[in-house]
Amino acid sequence: MDNPFLFRVFSTLSSNIYFVNTSPALIIDTGSPTLLEASIRELKNHVPLESVGYILCTHNHPDHTGAVMALKELCKAEVLMHYPIEDRKLTPEHQAKLKMHYQQIAVDRCLNDNELIELNDEQIRVCFTPGHADDHICLLLQKHRVLFSGDLLSPQDIGFLNLNYPFSRSLNDLTCSLTRCSDLNPLVICPGHGSPFKPDALFWKKVFRKITLFRENSSLLIAHTILSPLLFFIATREEIPAQECEEYIVSRASLFEGFLENVTADFVRKEYKKLIALLHLRGIICGKKNISLTKKPSSLYSEWIKECL
Repeated sequence: MDNPFLFRVFSTLSSNIYFVNTSPALIIDTGSPTLLEASIRELKNHVPLESVGYILCTHNHPDHTGAVMALKELCKAEVLMHYPIEDRKLTPEHQAKLKMHYQQIAVDRCLNDNELIELNDEQIRVCFTPGHADDHICLLLQKHRVLFSGDLLSPQDIGFLNLNYPFSRSLNDLTCSLTRCSDLNPLVICPGHGSPFKPDALFWKKVFRKITLFRENSSLLIAHTILSPLLFFIATREEIPAQECEEYIVSRASLFEGFLENVTADFVRKEYKKLIALLHLRGIICGKKNISLTKKPSSLYSEWIKECL
């Protein structure tokens, strides 16, 4: 493909925002509400927003829907997503801590499983993929075999499970959704977080191996689940006292009610300390008495995607 047709705006913690230069053009996911103005400015500087006909969101988590209404007004585009459902565990208090507030979204059309969105030069297949969120969908560009996977997949990991149900149900949902994505045989996956990549047999093997590990040892789900709120919490300020960060995560033990049995605050503390050590080792965070991200979460980057297409 001589001319790239995918443009990505990204930050440390905001979801990727994808501009797809089809006819009409698409925006897929819209980033964090805290980066709304900067995200729109970055898009304006690089892509023809006047060509956007549809804004699609993979699910109704605030870091994916932050600029929906602003972009809808700017582009005069239709907003399409699955029937949006708010995450019951993301309480107003939790939203305030993470600066991740839900906004009222004016959805022009709700999408159904297996629906085809017809474009002049492409088709988008809608794939209902619960397990991370009740309203999660993946979007497949049929001709190009590009899959927009939302929070289901990233280059190194799978998304954390829906906490609103017992883990066995959420894990089963996620397994079915991942199997479906694998069966679609995409050439490229554009995740909600992380860089686009070409999945190979080894990648899918690692994905399903992780599912097996969670089934065999459900306590592994604690670190997997607290990773995202931990990073978002650290990102709410330039640095945070280590003790305050620890107590915040330990106080989130209630998130596991109805999800995992017998999860105590002490056990969450133990898993938190393991996770912090790993994040230090991987260079994602720095500092001992005061913790901060090594990359500023407010920094926005963008690129035309060429390498994997």
